[in-house]
Amino acid sequence: TANASGTFSSANVRIKHASASFFSGSALRVLVCGGEVGGSATTSADIYAFGPSGAESVVATGAMTSARCQHGACWLPDNRIFVHGGLTVGSIAQNSAEIFNPATGTFTALMVPGSVPARIDHTQTVLPDGRVLIAGGQDGMGNALNAFTYDPRTDTWTDTGTSIDRVGHTATMLVNGICALIGGRTNTTIAMTALSSARAEHAASRLADGSVLVSGGFGSSNSTLATSEVFIPSKFTDPAIGFFTQTNPGAVANMDLLNSRARHTQTTSASGSAAVIGGVTGTTASNTVLDTIEVFQFQNS
Repeated sequence: TANASGTFSSANVRIKHASASFFSGSALRVLVCGGEVGGSATTSADIYAFGPSGAESVVATGAMTSARCQHGACWLPDNRIFVHGGLTVGSIAQNSAEIFNPATGTFTALMVPGSVPARIDHTQTVLPDGRVLIAGGQDGMGNALNAFTYDPRTDTWTDTGTSIDRVGHTATMLVNGICALIGGRTNTTIAMTALSSARAEHAASRLADGSVLVSGGFGSSNSTLATSEVFIPSKFTDPAIGFFTQTNPGAVANMDLLNSRARHTQTTSASGSAAVIGGVTGTTASNTVLDTIEVFQFQNS
């Protein structure tokens, strides 16, 4: 986030971290936790605060109970943050989990059954009933894992019995209550429908009409993509009813990104448009970090 002078600041320079927003009264805050600092997994966490005038504050908060990177974090309906998995010091995958409580600024370790596998590079999505769907990722040795749910109300973990063989994918809740897992690598599961272009480490967000904009990522040649597409979901309960379409194919610019990019973020604004921020351009082996922002202008037509 930028302060009044337009510069960016952080209590820690980190990569491979996780973040989730929460409320502090009526104000929105962002918890950024873990990741690599100086080449090693860290327990540190920061809270970012924004002001209406553009002022920014970054304050360190309590440390996590376990150092972790390539983990997941998501907001819970009771305004706490659920953190799970990732690599710890020594690049060892872990199944541990913890909860951040904004009211106290502290993390508390959860009891995780031994039946819950260690995993990294997964997605965590809050379902309509308050449970968290933990899907995809791998165990640090490249093995696909069954999806689990975690219920914070009862502190219980449940194996769905379904293996999700994806890494570098996205997970987006649709208006019909279905969670759409899109793209990623090592995909051998049955997909609801095919992307126009294979992609991983892309971004996805739900637009104002309930469709899902998918942008960028690394393609099958391991180069960043400038293409984007939209998934049009059904209002019914059958996940097979829906389709991907390129954004405005045949137009002068074909609605491509101005910069090919991957590992970026994408956030829907109050108007229903989507802001695409940062990321890298190039290949998986050699890339350049981007400081640009693009906006996909939503029109309900």
